[in-house]
Amino acid sequence: MFSIEKDSNHQKRYDFNKPYNCITMHYENSSTVLNKILKWDEKEKYFIWLDYDGCFSRNMVDDLKTCVNKLSNGSYICISFSLGVSLMEGKDLYDYLIKEAGEYVSPELKKSDVYNTNLANRIWDVLIEAVKDAIKSKNSGVESSSGDKYTIEPVMFFQYKDNAPMMTICYMLARENERRFLNESDIAQVEFYKKTNSSYSISVPQLTWLEVRKINSLLPEVDEEKVIAEVPFIEPADLKKYIKVYKYYPNYLEGQDTL
Repeated sequence: MFSIEKDSNHQKRYDFNKPYNCITMHYENSSTVLNKILKWDEKEKYFIWLDYDGCFSRNMVDDLKTCVNKLSNGSYICISFSLGVSLMEGKDLYDYLIKEAGEYVSPELKKSDVYNTNLANRIWDVLIEAVKDAIKSKNSGVESSSGDKYTIEPVMFFQYKDNAPMMTICYMLARENERRFLNESDIAQVEFYKKTNSSYSISVPQLTWLEVRKINSLLPEVDEEKVIAEVPFIEPADLKKYIKVYKYYPNYLEGQDTL
C-alpha cells in the first residue's frame, strides 16, 4: 500500500500517524509519483483513490488519465475533490471548466448550462470524456485481432459536504472477463451504484456517539417508526438520514493499556 503527500513539511507527523507499517509514504506531487516513482504491474489489480483537498483542476485530469493508462484489468480508480469554487462570488463556471479541461468540454455546452447546483454533473461529463480519451490511447497497444479492448466503467458518483461541498467518482477498468463479472453481479441493486452523471447524495446528520450507539443497537431488526419512538429527542428527518447510511458509517473504539 502507498500514500502520496505533497506536503513534506510535516513528514514526521504523517509517518507517526500511519495506521499500518505496510504503507509506503511518498512525499512528492502526485504527477511525479504516478509517472516516475511507482512500479506498475500488469498482473496486479489496483485500487487507487486520488483524494485531493483542492478544487477541480487540470492536474487532476492529467493524474486520472495517467492512472487509466497504467492500471490493469479489474482495477478501480476513485477521484475526490472540492466543489468550493462554486461558492466564489463572480466566478464564471463555464470559463472555469474551459480553462481546466477545455478539450473535454462538449462544444454544445453553453454558459447558461453551467451553474452552482449542477457543476458536479458537468465535471462528471468532462471527466468521462477524459478517461475515454485515455482508454483510446491504452487500446492502441492492444492487438485488434483479439477484440478484447479495455473500457472504463463508471460505478459510483457521490456528492457530500466535508466543510466544503465535495464530489467523488469511481471507475472500473475492464476487459471482457471483468465486464462480464460486473454485469452478472448484483451491484446494480446497490442504491449508490451510478453509471451516469446522476449523483448519490450523502447527507449524514450530526449525532453524538451515544446516540449512534443507541440507534445501532436497534437496527436492522426494529423498523424505522419504532426507532424514532425510541429516541424521540432526535429529529425524525435526521434519523432517516442516518438509517439510510448506517451500514457504512464509521465506528470508532478507543482502547487504553491498563498494565
